[in-house]
Amino acid sequence: MNSVKWVLAGIVQDADIALETSYEEESDSPGAYDPIYTLTIHRSQGREFDSVYLLPVEDGNWEWPWSQGRRLVNVAASRAKEELVVILSTKLMEDDTQCWLAGRNANVTKPARAADDKNNQEMYVRRLVEYVRRLAPEKEGQAGCDAYYGFHKSVITSVFDEVPFKQERKKNKEWAPELCIKESLQDLRVKGVSVAQNVKLDQLSLSDGTLVSEACAGRYVKPDKAHYDFVLYESHSKRVLMAIEVDGTQHRFKRKSGRPDDSQRELDETKNAVAKEVCGADLCWLGKIRIGSLAAETGSAEAIEEDLASEGAPRTAWPSWKCFPSKVSIDASFVFLRIPSDGSTFWETEALREKALDLGANEVIANDYLPPTIEEYLEKQRWLNARSTAKSFLRYLGDEEGYAVTPHAQQPGRKEQNACSTKTENLPITKCLEEWRRDPALAELLGGMSAADMNRCLVKAGYQVIEDGDYRKRKPSEQGRRIGISEFSSSDAKGPYTSPCYSAEARAYLAEHMRELVEA
Repeated sequence: MNSVKWVLAGIVQDADIALETSYEEESDSPGAYDPIYTLTIHRSQGREFDSVYLLPVEDGNWEWPWSQGRRLVNVAASRAKEELVVILSTKLMEDDTQCWLAGRNANVTKPARAADDKNNQEMYVRRLVEYVRRLAPEKEGQAGCDAYYGFHKSVITSVFDEVPFKQERKKNKEWAPELCIKESLQDLRVKGVSVAQNVKLDQLSLSDGTLVSEACAGRYVKPDKAHYDFVLYESHSKRVLMAIEVDGTQHRFKRKSGRPDDSQRELDETKNAVAKEVCGADLCWLGKIRIGSLAAETGSAEAIEEDLASEGAPRTAWPSWKCFPSKVSIDASFVFLRIPSDGSTFWETEALREKALDLGANEVIANDYLPPTIEEYLEKQRWLNARSTAKSFLRYLGDEEGYAVTPHAQQPGRKEQNACSTKTENLPITKCLEEWRRDPALAELLGGMSAADMNRCLVKAGYQVIEDGDYRKRKPSEQGRRIGISEFSSSDAKGPYTSPCYSAEARAYLAEHMRELVEA
């Protein structure tokens, strides 16, 4: 129970979490809120709730007869008294509905066919979707109709949303999750960083010149075959900033001859230990770790809560992992980032986060729970490297295998008419940060702060306002205008936007008050 509360900390209040027991065992004591129950459909029979969230099984095909059975779906839908929300993959929809919503079809190995359901008893999640689609247009604008009825695109987006569309019927040379990460890395908002894929350990050297494959020879049967999925390094020096491992299904669940197969978990544990103990990396995660994302053997609930590894726990148990860039240690040689494709991460890049905020995600998720992005970890590691010249490092020895990251604002074919030109006195916030960091005292204070972080500070301090909750309508407040902040309007691929820009007077004033601004 305590481990569940730890996972949901910051999302759901402790008082809203209840342990599911039999109906007769429930406490009658009133609370401020009704408890949240997580139940199988079978366990929910005989009970009703004001709101029900249904998460159907996605098996890619249909595991006859239970996954979409008529009776099962009827029980689930009839548990809701006021509201039924179905959260599902496009794979569980008709081809026509998939195209209507996503503009394309997800690949399914063995698509379900009406001929397979001769008794009309299966595929009822699909039929429920079609029912909603049929009625949604008729409901629009009708008096007394709930405006929430119909289809809604979630603001919780991930690079792995593309996985169903990358899973070709003919097996790809690359796994779909890796393809998704590869494409997202090509559009990171960083400069001077290159990416190499499938980097073997003999292509990496420690600061003393020793190959990593030699340094960890006793840990692998064939150390020259071990590799990192992606390595991000500084283009000019080839110093490694980050290594990324993409964890597909086989990293969490693997069977051999019907029995659980732990070989992949053991390999993952070895790779974690090599990154931490041999290379001096910090093991990192994009936000809070969810139970199931790492194998249970990597830390007990007691170890999580006490922030200490239990006896006998592996060397990279849960407390070994850093969940936010602010926790990365100054001695870390690079960031070793594991990204599971299990749905436990979201907004992995700045582009995804900005798009979600444009759609109003700030109304759904509190700012203090925003997960970190890959770019934030990169900038933090760069900042730490600049502060500690004596620490060990890792170098990439490859030649032409890497490709340069193209910053979002400089991608070919994208025009941006920026009235707040860097050639003028007024600067956008990104250029302000560059200017402030030239001052050693401010550089220390600003640390790995991104432009998005600084914008949040300025909003909180009252120097900026966001009109109608739309992050593309960011303007200076009256207080901001008094110190010399103005605004400019422009447009990009997403349409028009408004943003503040800062005069020399404004920059000087904010620099003078930077500590109280940041610490607020």
